[in-house]
Amino acid sequence: MRLVTLTAIFFTIGNAIISEDEVGITVRVDPGKVECFWHTITNPKAGSMEVNWIVLKGGSGLDISFTLRSPSQQLLADETAKMHGRHTVDLSKSPIGDYVMCFDNKISTTANKIVALHVYVMDKDGNFMSDLNELEQVSAAHLEARLDFFEMATGKIKTHLSQIESIQQALQHIEYIDRTLAETNFENINFWGTVNTLVMLTACFVQVFLIRSILSDDSKVGRLLRKGKM
Repeated sequence: MRLVTLTAIFFTIGNAIISEDEVGITVRVDPGKVECFWHTITNPKAGSMEVNWIVLKGGSGLDISFTLRSPSQQLLADETAKMHGRHTVDLSKSPIGDYVMCFDNKISTTANKIVALHVYVMDKDGNFMSDLNELEQVSAAHLEARLDFFEMATGKIKTHLSQIESIQQALQHIEYIDRTLAETNFENINFWGTVNTLVMLTACFVQVFLIRSILSDDSKVGRLLRKGKM
């Protein structure tokens, strides 16, 4: 089992989104292996954490097992042989610490799995923690009440847009899975269709040859078949 911090994955995986309140990465889990990642939460104002994951590619099957543990090693989520999952964790009691997320691909012996993982950390009102901190600092130092209200509104808009983006990404992942399955089925149909056609042509050729041999007096195969029949 390998344990990797999510903040370090930014240097090894492209197109990753890494921050304390938002993580979006794509990871590969080799067959028969367990890959674990931890996400550290340091802000005591964190209210909830949402973890979304989906298997994008995995050979003949797209199932994988997933576990989520709290800083005290309490099991918060346990999924066995699933293609995707969504889990919400209440952080109001003890949010500070390392949350460990593990993907178990022991169900597969030959194919690796490509998994998209998204983690969102919100306050108790459903806002991103970084947005809330920026609003508090700006309002305390420079701005008046009306500007505070405007910034809070724009922060909520960003939160809603991020949630919409998460849904769109999930739909894109599902579309990718459907396209992969369709391409795999297309290749299987072409392969087995070709095999069946060759078998049918071979059977027809053998039947024609045997019939002509039986009807021909000069055919050695025909004499052998007629002799066996008699």
